[in-house]
Amino acid sequence: MLPVVTLTGPPFQRGQAHGRAARDRIDRNLTAYFARFAREAGLGADEVRVRAAAYWDLVRTEHPAYAEEMRGVADGAGVDLLAIVALNVRYEILYDAFARQAVGAAGAPGSELRADGCTAFAVQPAASADGHLLLAQNWDWFPEVQGLVLRRVAGGAGMPAEGDAPAGGGARPDADGTNGRGAPGAAGDPESLCFTEAGIVGGKLGLNAAGLGLAINGLISEGDDAGRLATPFHVRCHEILRQRGFDAAVAVVAAGRRACSANFLIAQVDDRVADLEAAPGAVRTLAPEGGVIAHTNHFLDAAALGIVEPVTDTRPFSVHRQVRCATLLRERDAGGVTIAAAMAFLRDHDGHPQSLCRHRDARRPPERQSTTVASALMDLHAGRMWISDGPPCENPYQALALGGG
Repeated sequence: MLPVVTLTGPPFQRGQAHGRAARDRIDRNLTAYFARFAREAGLGADEVRVRAAAYWDLVRTEHPAYAEEMRGVADGAGVDLLAIVALNVRYEILYDAFARQAVGAAGAPGSELRADGCTAFAVQPAASADGHLLLAQNWDWFPEVQGLVLRRVAGGAGMPAEGDAPAGGGARPDADGTNGRGAPGAAGDPESLCFTEAGIVGGKLGLNAAGLGLAINGLISEGDDAGRLATPFHVRCHEILRQRGFDAAVAVVAAGRRACSANFLIAQVDDRVADLEAAPGAVRTLAPEGGVIAHTNHFLDAAALGIVEPVTDTRPFSVHRQVRCATLLRERDAGGVTIAAAMAFLRDHDGHPQSLCRHRDARRPPERQSTTVASALMDLHAGRMWISDGPPCENPYQALALGGG
């Protein structure tokens, strides 16, 4: 089971709690990623720290609370600050290398690179069995990566903020999408539950007490460039889960340019869902069809964004997973998608080992092995998350809920 770390207080204190509770996991992630940076991006430790320092200056200026939390993580874990910064911008460091290798750029490292193998889907109330909004993801990545769940308590210092949603979620947005509570920080950020890699402040998938949820997919395009300093991917994820309104969450993705491509699947009760394919200079929004939507690790229409997506040897796996997931959703029982059915989709082995439930592929070299590191299903109306530590066919879902359940 994944450890659950509760964070309260100001950003530095939250970071310290994260660092202290996950010290061993953070050490293992640093070892794994610095080895990956060297092998897959051709970057030694000193060069990684130079890149991290540039991003530190950006984040400290534009997202000071996130920077303070990183500083707290480093202090709590007893590690170098720039090492933690590098971990938090590992998406930019690695995906820049993925894109360069895919297009055969001069100086790119070897051919073992490939993008995230994630599958995400959403089910609107009209397509679910109980009329609840469901959001789910299998997060596939390096088997050695260590994850955890962060429970961010509302109200800054750990006390519920006035106007926050009641325990258990169930928030319903006003017509303007703000939930009648104003911007984050006005009364404290909403409580949230999110999955992250130990040492990374921003959760890459999760839900909050405003009934808002996030799932993601890694993408690459020829325009990806980590040297184009912009708000990092994990900072955007963190900011999305701080929002109380759907439109504000979507605006986090669209704001400014991005260094690297990514996909963000955002949903909020009662039934709002948007999938945003974000390239460095453009964003395309996809809507559910028939109350459902599925996305994996390729642009569904790169030309519509005016970009070029490199063709990689892993693209067929992504296409298969997207088609398979969409088919399962479309061919659901007449009564709608139940929690049990959604979990069964996440355990699906069609195309094994490159299936929705991902397993190591013995046909590929060790450095290219990938597996489902975590599988999560979220009921945004109930404020509940079920998450597994590893492939869900082999590991049980642990049930978590906003409000401490």
